[in-house]
Amino acid sequence: LWEPALEEAAVAEVGGDPLSRLSYGMRRRVLLAEALVGDPPLLLLDEPTLGLDVSGCRWLAEALRARARAGLATCISTNDTDFVEQAAEAEGGLLILAHQRDGLIPDLLATLGDLDAHLVDLKVRDPGLADCFLQLTGRALHD
Repeated sequence: LWEPALEEAAVAEVGGDPLSRLSYGMRRRVLLAEALVGDPPLLLLDEPTLGLDVSGCRWLAEALRARARAGLATCISTNDTDFVEQAAEAEGGLLILAHQRDGLIPDLLATLGDLDAHLVDLKVRDPGLADCFLQLTGRALHD
């Protein structure tokens, strides 16, 4: 049960090491992976993103969305509202990253119409620090 959880958390290579030898962020990933093992019906997390880097937060958000799809409950106590929004994104959603230009929104809506897709929600935002980090480092969710 441990190996798949550690692989998902991108800490399989340190799974046998004592926690005291790991960085704080790696310890957090190992402990969160441990909490997810066995798919407990109720998972209680207090400030789960503390000490996690951007890719760790994205891994955790996906793990929590997978729990929700499986009908498992998770209760999170946190001040990290960005993480809560990320973890709660609607299933089947689509994230489009684009440079701002005139006509972008009408073009997007026309493309959705051509695909017979329905727009449920649209959020336009400037890239944040996490977006810049991922763009500069090229690190994906499980890197």
